[in-house]
Amino acid sequence: MKNIIGNMKQRITLQEAIESDNGSGGQDVIWQDVTTVWAQVEPILSFYVSSRGRELVQNEKLQSRSSYRVKIRYFPGVTGAMRMSYDGRIFNIRGVVNLDEAGRFLEILAEEGVAT
Repeated sequence: MKNIIGNMKQRITLQEAIESDNGSGGQDVIWQDVTTVWAQVEPILSFYVSSRGRELVQNEKLQSRSSYRVKIRYFPGVTGAMRMSYDGRIFNIRGVVNLDEAGRFLEILAEEGVAT
């Protein structure tokens, strides 16, 4: 936990989905900004996921996804139903962990690529 704040040099925007009537009897999803915060954004390097991402075949098309670990100061209400915007790119939030269980920092697992 020691040097987390000093490493938060990127700005991210957390967004939540808002459903609205589309006038044709259906619903459209609009992403609304919740807050913009300082963050530490880093690609996850592991046996399963490399910094280059992973490739999946979906609907007979090659899709590429990259996973990232994002650390921010605690902000209540961050969930996997949200997404984040960073550097003009969109990331789907896959998980959120209260790092020290004291409400000081959150670690977000996010995935860039095709929304699922």
